[in-house]
Amino acid sequence: LPVDERIDLRTGQSLTGRTLDDVLTGLSPNEGRVETTIMDPQAGIQVRQTFDAIFRECVVFTPPNRSCICLEPYTCTTDAINLQSQEIDAGWRVLKPGDELRTWFQIDVGLIYA
Repeated sequence: LPVDERIDLRTGQSLTGRTLDDVLTGLSPNEGRVETTIMDPQAGIQVRQTFDAIFRECVVFTPPNRSCICLEPYTCTTDAINLQSQEIDAGWRVLKPGDELRTWFQIDVGLIYA
């Protein structure tokens, strides 16, 4: 699906002055992993988040009055229980007693290398 230019972050958009509170979906895993990277060229650092492809969506949020960003992997979209009851695949899972679901994500901080 077409992505609104305001939230299309796939090509390395600047986040300066952006107000975001959006669910990004249709992520493209590579070898079962999704990777996000945020760079601060002025500080010379980057934060890379890698997570299991079971996380179908990623919420991107810029808190008001703060120069920061939150990238939060989601295994199902917001309001998934109600969407699922409308037969919309929202990623909702129901585990039976004793069942478990294991997954992972990793956050790395490092220098930006040219």
